[in-house]
Amino acid sequence: MPNVTGQGATFHFYNGMDNYLVTQKKPGFRASTTVLYPSKFNKVKLIDIGLPLISDVLLLGGNTVQAPVFYMGTLGWLLPLWGPRRIYENSYNLPPLVAYPQRDSTQRYLIVDKISLKSLKDSLRWTYYENYRQYERGEKIYSTKSTEDIMLNDLIFSENLNHLLVKFGYADTVKKMLTNSFNSYRINCEITGMQQRTIGSVYSLELHSKWKIMDQVDDKVVVGSFINATSNYTFYEVGNKDILKTHTEDALEASLVKFLNLPDVKKQLNSMERSFVNKAQAWDLLTISTGNNFALGINAATKAVVTIKTSNGHGSGCVITPDGYIVTCYHVTGESNENLEIVTENGTQCKARLVRYNPLFDLALIKVDSVTFEPLKLKSGKSVELATEVYAIGTPGDVDLGQTLTKGIISGKRKIDNKIYIQSDVSINKGNSGGALIDKTGILLGIVNAKIVGLGVEGIGFAIPVNYLEEALKIKLENK
Repeated sequence: MPNVTGQGATFHFYNGMDNYLVTQKKPGFRASTTVLYPSKFNKVKLIDIGLPLISDVLLLGGNTVQAPVFYMGTLGWLLPLWGPRRIYENSYNLPPLVAYPQRDSTQRYLIVDKISLKSLKDSLRWTYYENYRQYERGEKIYSTKSTEDIMLNDLIFSENLNHLLVKFGYADTVKKMLTNSFNSYRINCEITGMQQRTIGSVYSLELHSKWKIMDQVDDKVVVGSFINATSNYTFYEVGNKDILKTHTEDALEASLVKFLNLPDVKKQLNSMERSFVNKAQAWDLLTISTGNNFALGINAATKAVVTIKTSNGHGSGCVITPDGYIVTCYHVTGESNENLEIVTENGTQCKARLVRYNPLFDLALIKVDSVTFEPLKLKSGKSVELATEVYAIGTPGDVDLGQTLTKGIISGKRKIDNKIYIQSDVSINKGNSGGALIDKTGILLGIVNAKIVGLGVEGIGFAIPVNYLEEALKIKLENK
């Protein structure tokens, strides 16, 4: 029996077996299973063929040796049927293992947001081969495709891949509450086809998929690629109803590893935080006047909060100067002036331009030509008392719900990414982002920018304190 050496291991194979599965495992690498089959011609068969042939020549030549010649010349032709014609090689070079990607401290976090997989009708194929040698030659027995609507649970696949991201260090295990384009990306995967292969007694699945990394702010595709990957081989088990699910999971793992190891993906995952900090430091200091007349009181403050419309939806904004400077969230405006408009409390619409933005603070400054109402007064100092009665003003859900007012209290102060955020139980919804968090006198305490969404989680929202505005946007607010 031959020896097969790979990754420092030696195996003894029996030549009568159709194939063997050899699995390589190494910490930090994806396990790999290789099919080995008898591919070398068995030279001993030359003796099996030669002896009867020589005997026949002697018999036909009139040799008087009867019994041995008769045996070898007739029954001896059965010898070639005994023993394998092909045997295993003396040694094999197994393919190198693929290293698992590992996040370093300069890269963004990742979360698998969605696996698009509902129906496999017309996209799932079966191909059958008699043995692995025929598979390598492309000599299939037959191929067919699914005509039935086979369903798989894409949620389970997403959860499994997110567990992998934890293993790779790409998942945010500290559960960062506030994410931005500098610290996090989302991953979407669309499965476009599957091909099941049964090769003699072994089975594998080839998965065709399209992977995309999505920006947290505007759902823009940052980088994407089509990936073909194959699951590790296993022996086929008749009646195993989970074989498709198990191999789909394994092929998705192989696809994710392949995708994250792409040079373009690795490059894109590098955070641009440092380069943005350098860019922001190069800004000129912008001095703007808040004036001396402010929208005091809840009713007046409501008029100083506007709806901001963009190409990707809408959010809210806080007017802070009488000449039309408005503060909102970066994840509302993004980085483009395109289709940027505001809608005031009386329904007036006008164009706005993006002055500057800072994703690190999730803040943006926009400008309109003028406003006809008084701006909000910003709270002075950094202290915010717990249990203070507060109100959120914004446009939740729909543009028609502009200047919606909700009430609550300050329920905490949380340190996130070395910044202190105001936590409150005020009801906020999508569209409130960029809106105002005020006290009962109408003073602007913070810019609403996030809420925790999850099963059993209610009433946890966050606002960026106004004392960060000058630092984040490199502005100086003067009362003139």
